[in-house]
Amino acid sequence: MADRLEAARFIVNRNAGRHKTDLLQVLEGTLGSRPFDVLHTEYPGHAEELARTAVDDETPLVVAVGGDGTVNEVSRALLNSPAVLAVIPTGSGNAFARTLGIPLQPGDACRFLLAEPVAELPRVIDVGTIAGHCFLTTAGIGIDALTCSLYARGGGRSRRGLLPYLSSAMRAFRQYQPTEVTITVDDDAPIRLKPTLVTIANGDQFGYGAVIAPGARMDDGELDLRAVGARGGFKLLWDSRRLFTGSIDRLSDLHCGRGRSIRIERQHPGPIQVDGEVFEAEAVLETRVLTGALRVMA
Repeated sequence: MADRLEAARFIVNRNAGRHKTDLLQVLEGTLGSRPFDVLHTEYPGHAEELARTAVDDETPLVVAVGGDGTVNEVSRALLNSPAVLAVIPTGSGNAFARTLGIPLQPGDACRFLLAEPVAELPRVIDVGTIAGHCFLTTAGIGIDALTCSLYARGGGRSRRGLLPYLSSAMRAFRQYQPTEVTITVDDDAPIRLKPTLVTIANGDQFGYGAVIAPGARMDDGELDLRAVGARGGFKLLWDSRRLFTGSIDRLSDLHCGRGRSIRIERQHPGPIQVDGEVFEAEAVLETRVLTGALRVMA
């Protein structure tokens, strides 16, 4: 591990999260005299470009320093390559780090990389794809996509964190109008419903400790479906507490499934959320799992 860490490349999004961290000071204090290469992102998509260069340079360990969006960008460049992904989470929700048990404080995350049990063997995990995008934790349509969109438009570092996210969710509860979709898991019979939320999960949570798919694993070769039926604002608010108690699967109108591919047919093109980032996509969405596509220190 020592040789790998000495050759590591750190890709840093300084705009992630609410609090500005002196990363260089953290790295120097944790890694000591080991040489390390730090690059900063300058625009959306830059993290992926920097990570592709790292792969081309045969860098053995690429460290994503930022939130879930930064981790997603870096991971896209590392898929099916010998390079190993490490994460120092500095974002707000940090779903990927929480799912894999990576420490949430930058200094602790650096020390985690030095721990011998972690150094022995990188973990191999699956990655999901939807509408040309990769996702590590979740992708979805419905109120989660609207919440992420409102949250992103909140603007500024001071508007990051759990309370602004919950405020965005409350606005989404008032605005969202369910429409009918058809969902097919592998070769199973299609199900038709008018859902409030449809989430495809590779990991178990959205971030902030909100667990949408209890029991979902990143290394089982399958994706987990969670589709919640339509409901009014008050009931939606009341039921959303189950995300934070790990009891979402107790909802009586929850549709669950698990498979290697999940097809979603909706009436019109619209937004999707991918690891918390929002994109416009076609009406028909094909979701698939890439088994064992990413090596990660976790």
